Amino acid sequence: MKLAEAIRTSKALKEHKGVVWLLSSYYPSFFQVFLQASLAINLRERVPAVRSFDFDTLSRSIEETSTGQKRFDQAVLSLVWEDFIPAWGWRSRQASLSSFNSAFIPSEDLRKCIVHWVKQRTDGGAQSVVILPPMSWLPLMWTTPPPFRDEFQLMMSKWANEIAIELRQAGSWVIDLGEPPLDLRGLIQSGCPWTLDLARQTSKQIADLLGPPQERVKALIIDLDNTLWAGVVEDGSAIRLAREESHNNTPHRLLAVLLLKIKANGVYLCCCSKNDEALLHSYFSELSPVLRFEDFNATWISWGSKSVGVKRICVQLNILPKNVLFVDDNPAEILEVQSVNPEVRSVAVPGNISDWPAFLSSLQAACFWPFGVPEDALRVNDPRIAQRETLTEETPHRSHREYLKSLELHVLVKQRQWQDPRTLDLLNKTNQFTLNGQRYALSQLIDYSQRPGSWCSSVSLKDIHGSFGTIGVMFGQYGEGRLVIDAFALSCRAFDRNVEYAFLHALLQAMPCTRVSLCAKETERNGHVQRFLESLGMTWSKPEIDDLVELRCILQEKIQESGLKVEVA
Repeated sequence: MKLAEAIRTSKALKEHKGVVWLLSSYYPSFFQVFLQASLAINLRERVPAVRSFDFDTLSRSIEETSTGQKRFDQAVLSLVWEDFIPAWGWRSRQASLSSFNSAFIPSEDLRKCIVHWVKQRTDGGAQSVVILPPMSWLPLMWTTPPPFRDEFQLMMSKWANEIAIELRQAGSWVIDLGEPPLDLRGLIQSGCPWTLDLARQTSKQIADLLGPPQERVKALIIDLDNTLWAGVVEDGSAIRLAREESHNNTPHRLLAVLLLKIKANGVYLCCCSKNDEALLHSYFSELSPVLRFEDFNATWISWGSKSVGVKRICVQLNILPKNVLFVDDNPAEILEVQSVNPEVRSVAVPGNISDWPAFLSSLQAACFWPFGVPEDALRVNDPRIAQRETLTEETPHRSHREYLKSLELHVLVKQRQWQDPRTLDLLNKTNQFTLNGQRYALSQLIDYSQRPGSWCSSVSLKDIHGSFGTIGVMFGQYGEGRLVIDAFALSCRAFDRNVEYAFLHALLQAMPCTRVSLCAKETERNGHVQRFLESLGMTWSKPEIDDLVELRCILQEKIQESGLKVEVA
């Protein structure tokens, strides 16, 4: 998310639900903007307003948010070293530290005040986040002689650890920033040490704490009769209303426009309808002048149960039921779908025209993201990508191997991908195929990339329908005949195509070794990794293998099974 996107996202919010107070002695600037945008992405419909206090009013803001009504609101306290040691602040004329004195001892009064602030707010049931300043932000340290600097850093590090423990015990979240660079210009101009990258990453981390992200809608499945158009095709009422240019069609056509916008935002658009397929195709363009039948990524046209149709569409698109939103005008159909697929969310089409504005708004809130993921938009909107087979209960099934080979799959493995934004995106957003669930900050990746023998590779996928973009990433260390894989994330769009096997095989070709070790750890959702390990003869307790001859045979068999073509760049 760029700053311009964050600004647009924040300005697009028309109303707020509650407040998050941002406390600091400096003007928070773009950090406040990023935090507001991150909360908007996570919470969608109940987004609190992020508000800050006047410049240089930290003591007053702490007092106000620990008493009265504001103590019940969520709050984020961002601290800098000047707050604890005024002599080392950006306003101070102290140039260096030549000896210890009381001016350079952190303020115990402020420490006690912050702990009391957290306890007061915790007692009131409010959530608090405290951001302690990192060692790399110690002002003017570069002008201080090494003996005093090292001793002072050791003292401050110990002090920071102690207060972090104390704050956590009091009930606060404490954000560890690591060792980020300092924005010297911002520090000099307003005392704000945040770089854009750090503000972006930290605001996302805080938003995930204060408002965990809702499961994203990846597929919107809609009914047709009395949903996409007024009336029913089978009894002729839909044709009659369409030809009469009835005002009843107006809200349905507004829905069609919205559906196309939702699809353009990266959401699969599907239909599940009890209808006669031949009759439906005969009149579809007349019934729906805005949205074409070809605009659907998957369709289920049958007189059978819609729960079966929803399940088949999920399988076809390789998505989970919890990422599906089902729209129907019949409450009985919604209940039937949810009785079989309880994780599927649903929205009922209103019977009264006066209720349609709220209905359209709820759809937009559920499906729209302030900014889309490029790979999702590419996948959903390329007309070649969707499988154009209309599913029915009688649709014949090919063997999985035949199906994979018909796709003419091609993977491209790229090396040295530390700086690719998609690397961080996959590592931090993938849940189902993640080696250990570990999340990373950009600074952590940069530090890792400096290790001896470190490597980072990505894999992209394309088939006869089009490109999926970058769908997997792996990094680790290589040396002394051993390949260590510390992280492996694969998008769900690549599941059941054996891409993971081709990816690992390409790495073994590029980095010959006698042992492969994976830093695997079971999470609540990475069952796909467990099946992957088991297929290679590994387990969670022993995710490594020495018999590389057998491993290569397994990988090559999987590649041949899918007809995969592998290229290494």
